[in-house]
Amino acid sequence: MSSNPEPDEPFERTLGRLEAVTAALESPDTGLDEAIALFEQGTELARLCRQRLAAAEQKVERLRASLAEPEADDAEAMDTDNVEDPNGEDALEPESDERRAPSGDQGGSPPPTPTLF
Repeated sequence: MSSNPEPDEPFERTLGRLEAVTAALESPDTGLDEAIALFEQGTELARLCRQRLAAAEQKVERLRASLAEPEADDAEAMDTDNVEDPNGEDALEPESDERRAPSGDQGGSPPPTPTLF
């Protein structure tokens, strides 16, 4: 195992090296000087792992944000403020009383609420 972590090595390899350092530190056969050197190496490997994880998290967030942007564009494309019917009238305007289909209840009261039990 080399003593210097390589910044371009894959995350999994760096993590594996960190696990090996941890195992060596936990061994009762590791002397004090070796343990100090391993600890230094382990802290550097842990720092690299944290950086890679943070970069991966940022990339995921950017990807999620870019996926959300087309939805916003779709919403703009489906903007219903300018929808017109074939007669040239605004399709979203409520129908006038003259064009509205007659209903059975002319009293204006709401329909009865159904009982659920």
